[in-house]
Amino acid sequence: MRPRYCTERDRQNEQVVLDTLVNFLTATAKQHLWRVQSAPKNAPCDGTVFRDDKLTAIVEIKNRKGCGDRFDTWHIAKHKIDACRAMAKSLGVRFLLVMNWEEGGVYFIAGNDIPMNDIREGGRTDRNDPFDVELMVHIPRNLFKKL
Repeated sequence: MRPRYCTERDRQNEQVVLDTLVNFLTATAKQHLWRVQSAPKNAPCDGTVFRDDKLTAIVEIKNRKGCGDRFDTWHIAKHKIDACRAMAKSLGVRFLLVMNWEEGGVYFIAGNDIPMNDIREGGRTDRNDPFDVELMVHIPRNLFKKL
């Protein structure tokens, strides 16, 4: 079985991003009551968004170090996009990909807006886990909106 690398610290960081997202939604659509919730550890996504107590979106969060301005594209594992899109479709809700750059802010893109035309092998090599190298979707940075 593949080891799980998600730590409690990672979950705390994800909650901070979910809180940022709900604050953004509340500020932009004040007529609704917004709330977010962390997903269970084994779920395909990291969190959920509720509008007026109705599930409206699932969220995948990527926390990255540094500043994303160095890159023309940001990447995420293709299987994560596929799993989140399938889950959102089965629930009849939206899928949001949220990127949190340690020094550059929080950005998002709707899952249906992610182009699937730049897919390359890549991933982490620092953990010596062969499963970390996989198909990665490269998404042009300019497609993301800042929260």
